[in-house]
Amino acid sequence: MPLNPRIIAAVTRVSSVSEAPRPAWLPASKARRLDPLAVMMCTTVDQLGPAWHAETAVVVGTAWGCVASTHRFTEDLREHGDAGGSPAAFTASVHHHPAGVLGELLNLHGPVATISSGGSSGLAALRWALLMVGSGRAPEAMVIAADLANPWVSQMAAVPGGCPFPIGGGVCALRVGLAASGRLFGIGARGEGPWCDAGGATPAEERAFAAAGERRRSAAAIHRQWWPSAALAAVAWDAVGPCDVRERGGRQDLDVWIGRQP
Repeated sequence: MPLNPRIIAAVTRVSSVSEAPRPAWLPASKARRLDPLAVMMCTTVDQLGPAWHAETAVVVGTAWGCVASTHRFTEDLREHGDAGGSPAAFTASVHHHPAGVLGELLNLHGPVATISSGGSSGLAALRWALLMVGSGRAPEAMVIAADLANPWVSQMAAVPGGCPFPIGGGVCALRVGLAASGRLFGIGARGEGPWCDAGGATPAEERAFAAAGERRRSAAAIHRQWWPSAALAAVAWDAVGPCDVRERGGRQDLDVWIGRQP
């Protein structure tokens, strides 16, 4: 009998790390050594509720990863040579670092993955969670779509399509499980409600959307900033209706439908 995972809790945080309260389970001594992206993930996940199952799966979808630590490490090498590289910065720069930190701090022992596939990273992570929970590999899953920018990213990454909003960052965290209540979801679009995406459309494309009467929520327009894989941050989680979520990685679109609130 197939299992039907549901999104049973969701929270989006678009703010600086300094504005988020540190969870009690994240010691200050540990937080000081973490990349800002990992800290922001911890503060966001803390809002999903306590008592995670020990076999919970953890999946992080991120396009840029821990860019602050990566930049710090490369700058150390540039200025001081190979001997000047900071082991702490190197460890925190690894894409899989935040997922491992969450598993360690919350004492989780289920499957862990980090998916980095550009703008489709967030929905790819949600699809992975659907497979893990739906197949019985894990009783629930922690799904995180996250990217943070720093001045280095703002110089290196181009906002797509002439998007009028600056590069920013945010975290969307979901709790997926087999509870009796929650929003059913699956791969592909259903067209039953509005659709959400990361934004980044040109002014001409935005006018075309409006002229066609598209029921669209743009994460960039909502949060006044753009970052890859931000489509889940455009979902109105407190709404009762269904929606479709779309992300683009290269030339490939990825669609996920999210059902009504029960």
